[in-house]
Amino acid sequence: MTLRNYNILYTVLRQLEFAVLQMIHQTDELIGAIQCVLQGKLPINLISPTKLQGILRNVSLQLPEGYELVVGTKLDKMYLYYELVQVAVIGNVHSMKLIVPLMYH
Repeated sequence: MTLRNYNILYTVLRQLEFAVLQMIHQTDELIGAIQCVLQGKLPINLISPTKLQGILRNVSLQLPEGYELVVGTKLDKMYLYYELVQVAVIGNVHSMKLIVPLMYH
């Protein structure tokens, strides 16, 4: 092997090491989020406030007459959903779904 080949190999190994460390970090975050869900809490690292706001806006458009979301859909109120909402999870080996009750009559 030439010095150039060693440099290429070293670079590839460093990139692989970085990718593995990223995967470990993301797996740890996912495990933490799942543990949070299993305790009935909505984890902020699983659904960001902006993403939650978009979901809630779509949900609010589908609500029957007389029903509304507990605290609305303004971004500055999203933190209340993380505190108030109790979530449940159902899943199988292929997927996982969060059940988030959000309606108030």
